[in-house]
Amino acid sequence: MATPRARRSVNPEQLPKTHDGLFRAVFSRQDICADLLGWRLSPCLHGSIADRPPRPEDKDFLDEGLRTKRADLLLRVFVKPPLPLASAKTTPGRKRLKRAKQPAQAEGEDEFVHLLLEHKSKPLRGIHTQLLGYHLGIMKRQAEFYKAEGQHFKYRPIIKWVVYNGTEPWTVPLHSGGQFKDYGEWSESAASLFHSAYELLDLWRIPVEDIAPGFPRLAACLIALRGNLSPQALKRHRQLRGAKPEPSTAELLTLLAKGLRGDPGLAEQVMWYIVANWHWNDEDEAIFEDTVAELLDDEQRGETMVTFADKIGERAVEKARPAIVAQAIAQTMAQTLIRMLEQRFGPLTGETKTHVLQASLDELDAWTECVLVAPTLEAVFRGDGNGQGNGNGNGNGNGNGGIPPRLNEEP
Repeated sequence: MATPRARRSVNPEQLPKTHDGLFRAVFSRQDICADLLGWRLSPCLHGSIADRPPRPEDKDFLDEGLRTKRADLLLRVFVKPPLPLASAKTTPGRKRLKRAKQPAQAEGEDEFVHLLLEHKSKPLRGIHTQLLGYHLGIMKRQAEFYKAEGQHFKYRPIIKWVVYNGTEPWTVPLHSGGQFKDYGEWSESAASLFHSAYELLDLWRIPVEDIAPGFPRLAACLIALRGNLSPQALKRHRQLRGAKPEPSTAELLTLLAKGLRGDPGLAEQVMWYIVANWHWNDEDEAIFEDTVAELLDDEQRGETMVTFADKIGERAVEKARPAIVAQAIAQTMAQTLIRMLEQRFGPLTGETKTHVLQASLDELDAWTECVLVAPTLEAVFRGDGNGQGNGNGNGNGNGNGGIPPRLNEEP
């Protein structure tokens, strides 16, 4: 007897469709955060991390500013305790006394650094003041949190990383030292007091093949967040950054499949995001369907493909919109012109009406200008508005100008 499949725990309406939504969905996962640290930290710093994954801070710890921000994550990265320093003045009894004052805690729970992850899609000139505000808020919460437990607390380091997925070059300095007007030592003193530095992870400055090598799941998520570009945007991107040719959408999807294989929950989140944010061509539909078939189960696949079809349909409508609008305007002008012709020259034949309805906008404009001044129906269609026509198409024109026969004759 087949085992019934469990019902889905994710509401499709909650799947990420924005940059911030995917950012939080990805980096709320401890395994992906651990991969990020493994990729970006130096071997020395990575070796000091404790044997437990980083975790997002509880909502109770965060202040209101960070709790309501969708583009920020505060991670607690557990580290190995520092080695005690040998001192001739420190006696064993004194050490025991200090340890006795500390309340019992889970192993390594208070040995950590804070990592603030900030996401940006556009350069922000005020990034320093924003990060500094977060930094001070975190320090305040650190002090309040441990003061309530009666501990003599020292602030934990706070590291700030900015993940940037915009195509415009990031021109904001990575530290606040150059943000003060130069008043000599005054400015140097201010810069030392309000120093705010951050590490920038600019996804469009890193070649695709160099994004998180050795961490395929993290690489797939960052490549998805990085996205692809339309041909026009790609041309502008090369002009701004002098970038080398980009991988095709099919090649990017292959990289995504490699990293997301075996993780249908994460794969579904990434697929919904790229449907909403990537640039798609008609030829991408087959490779996208193959990728979805490889990564998702039947129920996930059906809903994702319906969403993708809607996206392709929207793109087709947008592409055809100018022609649709022009056709609607032409039909309205043609109906108006037919009424005006019948008011001046009497009932029109079906052939004449068809001739008007199939005319271009330029023809309709020319005929409309002549309808009130041309002496005959034939003169209107010749564009002859000088009143010299003789009613049979042989005035100053050159014949009937393509006018259908029996133009004004009733059948």
